[in-house]
Amino acid sequence: MSLLSIEVVDTKDITAQIRHLDMFYKTTDRELMKAMRSSNSAIKSRIRPLMSHFTGRAQKSLASKVTREGMGDIRGWIGGRGRNRFWLMLEEQGRAPGKAPRADRLEPYVASIVGNDLEEIQAVSFMMAQAIGAKGTKGTGAVEKGYEAAKGEVNALFMKAMDRIVEALHVR
Repeated sequence: MSLLSIEVVDTKDITAQIRHLDMFYKTTDRELMKAMRSSNSAIKSRIRPLMSHFTGRAQKSLASKVTREGMGDIRGWIGGRGRNRFWLMLEEQGRAPGKAPRADRLEPYVASIVGNDLEEIQAVSFMMAQAIGAKGTKGTGAVEKGYEAAKGEVNALFMKAMDRIVEALHVR
């Protein structure tokens, strides 16, 4: 009996398998990115009707983003962008009575309602900030409710993506 054993490996077959795995990684990222983008759109479409009282720039502040953190690690984000993100957070979570918010953070929202008169925008923003500080606000939870309403559709999008990934992994 020999202690040395030599096996011949067909490198042509290994090269094909490595190419197949490389394609699998690309397919995984592509399908997960597609599912996440569609999920963000589905969730935003459920959130917008819950924010129907928003007008102008405040309504447009709802944004989403999809990023790739690593192979198969795709992240989705939905929130406010720009100067109006403060108003979106206030709408979502509410605010306890106490300290008044900065009036200048309310100006974009107020401007979308009252127009371009700077004096009026500043005065109304100041009064709103004082009222919020004194009474607080009740959050609507629109983002959370929108997500809950879209959860079934989001799950279905990711299940379809997983099916396509598994199909791509099938060795022919």
